[in-house]
Amino acid sequence: IRIAFEAIAKRCRCGKCKVCVLHFDGVGNVGPTPLKRRVPPRVLNALAPPRTGVGSSNLGPSLAEAARIVAANPTVDQFNLVIFSDFELLDPNLDQILHDLNSFPGEVHLVCLGEQLPPSIAGLLDERITVTTLTPANAPGAVARALLRSMTEDRPGARVADEPEA
Repeated sequence: IRIAFEAIAKRCRCGKCKVCVLHFDGVGNVGPTPLKRRVPPRVLNALAPPRTGVGSSNLGPSLAEAARIVAANPTVDQFNLVIFSDFELLDPNLDQILHDLNSFPGEVHLVCLGEQLPPSIAGLLDERITVTTLTPANAPGAVARALLRSMTEDRPGARVADEPEA
């Protein structure tokens, strides 16, 4: 993720590129932060697993925070929501979570850490949601490629190399 953020920060000329890091358990979150030639240290620190976090499999609170960020920034042209998870979600209101994902006002990219999305989620996603699966068999850099592709897919001239053949 750091590699993708650094690539965007280095190439951003508009001065409008911002990133957020939201953890499922809310510990160590960093709100919208500009990427101006470099990734700020507080964003880099947020990429590490929180030391005090207990871990969570509830997507709802992070998704609600992402929706609040969108609502608080009405002048932003585009939002890209990228979620890294195994998607073995324990939210008590999974139907509402899937509705909120499907209606998120921006690009949604699910990066599933595992062979596939659980069937309880896979068949219920809107067709505009991008899904990438990652396993230990993926080549180094697979996470950066997935994130960078998601964050730059609508930019003129943007191209992210495919994963090298094994």
